[in-house]
Amino acid sequence: MIIRFLGQSGYLLKTEKSKIIIDPYLSDSVNRVAGRPRILPIPIAAKDINCDVVICTHNHLDHLDPDTVAEINDEQFFVTTNEGKTALNRLGKDRVVSLNVGESIAIGDIEITAVFADHTVESFGLIIKAENKTLYFSGDTLYNEKLFDIANYYPDITFICINGRLGNMNVNEALITAKRIGAKINIPNHYDMFASNSENPYLFSENIDGGSVLEFNKEYEGKIEVKVTINVTSNKNSNKYILKQTYQSPNKSMQEVIEPSNIAGVKLENDGTNLKIENSQLNLSTILENYNYLGDNCLDLYSFIENYKQDSKSKFEEKDSEIIMKTNGRIDNVYMQEKILHVDKQTYNPTQMEIKDNKQKTTIYILYNEVKVNSSK
Repeated sequence: MIIRFLGQSGYLLKTEKSKIIIDPYLSDSVNRVAGRPRILPIPIAAKDINCDVVICTHNHLDHLDPDTVAEINDEQFFVTTNEGKTALNRLGKDRVVSLNVGESIAIGDIEITAVFADHTVESFGLIIKAENKTLYFSGDTLYNEKLFDIANYYPDITFICINGRLGNMNVNEALITAKRIGAKINIPNHYDMFASNSENPYLFSENIDGGSVLEFNKEYEGKIEVKVTINVTSNKNSNKYILKQTYQSPNKSMQEVIEPSNIAGVKLENDGTNLKIENSQLNLSTILENYNYLGDNCLDLYSFIENYKQDSKSKFEEKDSEIIMKTNGRIDNVYMQEKILHVDKQTYNPTQMEIKDNKQKTTIYILYNEVKVNSSK
């Protein structure tokens, strides 16, 4: 998943199959109406918007902007509140669906759910699920303990308002709310668009675990980068390998050998259909078409997840500071049998995995180091 911050509460999200835009403010209409000029430049031209859905979380100028909407083609599909639907219809947009809190809609490979928000007009926040990630967008909302219930969606990332004016939480209230929700990554928004209605985002990001400030108009990939140490032991010998693994989605990943030196630079790149194998030392490259990468690569994290979901005898237990997940793997995999994944209970990052063959003669120990989430492009 790729996330692009458009300023204020605006975002562009792209998955392998879908593209959505949330709360685009792509004009200077607030200056025209209220004498408050925008500070940030306009990141994209509204007339160039061509996505699966535009979501407007409520009917305020910086979220449902008439000047922006007027430039968007008439065939564009919108999702908004009931009040927002009336406003969009008046602006000549007919392809509009309204959501009430608790209702959901599927757009391609993305599931969108309207969730509680406490604002000065009818409004909702968003839970967006795509590519095994759950994102929470607060929209505009006052502090309300009902927001703590967002934790029941187990979001991986929160995008939360911090400006403390005009019906929004301040930094301290946003910190309380985000900590109660408990996401691994927490991103502030609703600042720096207007001089009279802003806040320092680092007051939020530097006071919460996983706090991060997105650079304006820069694309961020929802990917995980991990440096792993792999020890393979058998009744005959023992070998050590160091790899860099990158996961963007279940169907898109890459593994690159760092050590030992004789095979350093070897890459396995999976795009969901084909497997590309490169050897930089030998200047060789080949592609295996229609390759079942997840099924055959026991070192892949997503392979473990798929095994775990399919195995009716999978086990889950909490112990001290970690979560332990066990699976017997694929039934048709005659070689590697038992897999045990250890996950840090606080960060939800993988820490180690053990893989044993069906005769218990070979064991692979994987240590996950330097886990980086949400890297920029």
